Amino acid sequence: MIEVETLFRDLWPALLRWGDETLALARTLHPGFWVALGAPVLLALLFRSVTAALLTLLLAAMALFVFRLGTDDLFRWTFTGLTDLAGLLAVLLAAFLQRRKRQLRQAEWRVGEIRQELDEVNRKYEGEVHWRRAAERVAAHETR
Repeated sequence: MIEVETLFRDLWPALLRWGDETLALARTLHPGFWVALGAPVLLALLFRSVTAALLTLLLAAMALFVFRLGTDDLFRWTFTGLTDLAGLLAVLLAAFLQRRKRQLRQAEWRVGEIRQELDEVNRKYEGEVHWRRAAERVAAHETR
């Protein structure tokens, strides 16, 4: 059985070594990979979605780690394309979320306007009912 203390003691140096190797690999990549991996991140930031930006950064980091598995360009470009599609999906969902929030704000504003109109109509109606009842009482009092 693996002890947690041993796992963490051995895991941190392994992660640092793995990160250094991945950075060394990243320095050798074609600039097109960087553009392709960075485009969804920039779009997420353009839509002001922190969640989408973090998700696309995570996908880009995962792509860099996976690049260590395959060395041929077809594998790398395919995985970059899949990463971009996943990132663009996150950006698209962020855009839809922003759109729905804007629609909700507009609907809430319209409901507020309608409530004000309803309150105004209620006041007018209550005033009308008050005066009609008063007129009925006066007419009933005069007929006696």
